[in-house]
Amino acid sequence: MRQEFNRYRQKTGKQSTDVECFVELVCERLSGSALRVVDRALERNKRYEALIDHVGRAAQHSKRFQNPTRMAETEAVILKSIIGFEMSRNKQNNWTFGEGGLRQVHDDFLLVREYLNIYDGDHLTRLCDNWGRFLLDDAQTDDLATIPDEEQRRLKIHELAKPLLRPLWLFFVALCYALQEEENVLSATDAFWLGLIDEVIGGSQDLFPFRLILENAPDAPPQMAAEASGLSDIVP
Repeated sequence: MRQEFNRYRQKTGKQSTDVECFVELVCERLSGSALRVVDRALERNKRYEALIDHVGRAAQHSKRFQNPTRMAETEAVILKSIIGFEMSRNKQNNWTFGEGGLRQVHDDFLLVREYLNIYDGDHLTRLCDNWGRFLLDDAQTDDLATIPDEEQRRLKIHELAKPLLRPLWLFFVALCYALQEEENVLSATDAFWLGLIDEVIGGSQDLFPFRLILENAPDAPPQMAAEASGLSDIVP
């Protein structure tokens, strides 16, 4: 689907972000019920993006965050920033931390902490190793082919894919919460495009790409295949 992003931008005349392109293209394939879920997720995601941006700017200018002597100092910077964020967004006279505000601060804190954990964590690295190549455009793929060292190619994929995966991860967190807010009547096709299932049995080929990727993986070179089968002494 990444290859469709530029065509979508040209069609709409908007300089949409990759996440916006992804969501809009997915929405073209969803039922009305699933679209309502995505609308709720997008509203939540806007708030997430604003929160992450707010905390990120505070952390960037905090010496305690950059050079903490213990984890609690980092967390204190995050919490102070979150409190400021909630104060700026809730200006009603009857809004208080005691009546719901503190619970929102708690939820915000857990979200920010999880985001920071995945920012350059093992989970994001595994996603890049497994799927990073599929996020690259043709020019990036051609540039990658010019790097002879395998580890350097891997690191280059990480460099290119991580900025794409981080905002997608944030959107899918919002989507998960939106799905839990109420009962949702979804078709199998809806579930596939929302990332809830891997394939739709009996559907078209674009509804079971993961299995096609596995079944159509290129064969190993003869020497590697021979070593795997124990026939390396026979194959020249």
